[in-house]
Amino acid sequence: MNLCKTKVSFIEADIFPVIHTIRDTPSNTNGIVDLSSTVNSFLAYPGSINNGHVQLFDVTRLNSMNTISAHTSPLAALRFSYDGKKLATASTRGTVIRVFDTESGDRLYEFTRGVKRFVSIYSLAFSIDGNYLCSSSNTETVHVFRLEATADPINENEDEEEQGWVDYLSKQASSYLPAQMNDLWLRGKSFATARLPSVGKRNAVALSVMNGKLHLLVVTTDGFVYIYPVEAEGGELTLLRQHKVTIKHAPAIHAHDPSENQSNEDNDGTRSEEGQTADRHITDDFPPLNHSTT
Repeated sequence: MNLCKTKVSFIEADIFPVIHTIRDTPSNTNGIVDLSSTVNSFLAYPGSINNGHVQLFDVTRLNSMNTISAHTSPLAALRFSYDGKKLATASTRGTVIRVFDTESGDRLYEFTRGVKRFVSIYSLAFSIDGNYLCSSSNTETVHVFRLEATADPINENEDEEEQGWVDYLSKQASSYLPAQMNDLWLRGKSFATARLPSVGKRNAVALSVMNGKLHLLVVTTDGFVYIYPVEAEGGELTLLRQHKVTIKHAPAIHAHDPSENQSNEDNDGTRSEEGQTADRHITDDFPPLNHSTT
């Protein structure tokens, strides 16, 4: 796929011919677009520069699908689930994250990231099973939302009667509230949150299973990777690992002390913040970050 300011082109991966072009798309200088990786592939891109409409396109059949009125403000981020059945959206206000059914365009979930301040959403990502969604922004907080009430075998029957009363009271209260207040009442909150050690750098997030456990991964433009295990009970996530990713450059050819060669051979080029040589990265610790943002 080739994304330009006012058009989107589809390219055959093997020989690179342009097989289709969507012309006269709204100006999209921020590159807000996503392409599902399923057999029946879908494309999502902004339908307007004035509001948060999402235009869906069936890449397999090469025809337009439905338009989703996702937000009143312009779009800031889009992301398909791995199976392509769900689409997550965020607007430039950054306070609400919504999830829609790709086929019908129906709203499935709505989560509030916060109402006290507007933020710039940088990245959205689903877990591979589609049960969790995470979002990052220009703040220090990364949010994880739970889409499905996945049963925990230990706590499956715990507080069942209490939860029944909560559900009943919620439904009763929502029936008496005005439409706008009703939306606020029914919005879901973060299942878990993670605090980044620093802010100010653009980032991308992913949810990946490592060693049988769900983990949140955050990569920043200054080369840091942060890994947080997502616990079954949610809440505040604890930073498990922090890595600084560096690129080794070929040494310049010039006269130097021979002992320097030995020093370079012993050093893998990666150093921690304290200046000490870090352990080599284990490939298994870093699964591919699918659906990364650009």
